[in-house]
Amino acid sequence: MKKLKILLLLIILALLGFFIYQNMDYLIKTEETVGIHFRSFDWTSPALPVLVYWGICFAAGLLIAGIRGFAKAFVLGRELKKKNLIIQEQEIQISDLNTRINDLTRTPANTPAPSVSGDSQLPEKDKDDANWPASDKMETSGEQAQEKTASSDEENKNA
Repeated sequence: MKKLKILLLLIILALLGFFIYQNMDYLIKTEETVGIHFRSFDWTSPALPVLVYWGICFAAGLLIAGIRGFAKAFVLGRELKKKNLIIQEQEIQISDLNTRINDLTRTPANTPAPSVSGDSQLPEKDKDDANWPASDKMETSGEQAQEKTASSDEENKNA
């Protein structure tokens, strides 16, 4: 889309250049005056080439379009700020509702009962080992198992 806009701008500039080139004698050599007559106010411009008047009209058009665009940007900016405030308020409401949902779903029937067994008296390492499957316990305590078998072998020899 951006390339299309650039291409369109180049085509318009080429046509404008071609128009100026073909009408060079009229646009540069012909001088005109512009007069403003309003009740008691009379003003006449100095004699200027027609191309200058075209440039003035072009600049005035750009200025008017820029002012309108600037005003529209301010209006859209205010609108954007309002929308962002609404979004922030709704995000706060959503987080409040999520906390309420979480509080409602955590009823006493849904919470797990605390364990009464002796697991709570075990050190942290043993608590972690209690949650692992038996095969994992054997792998993690392989050195301890080798020491136990070596000590039991010595006891059997001594006996």
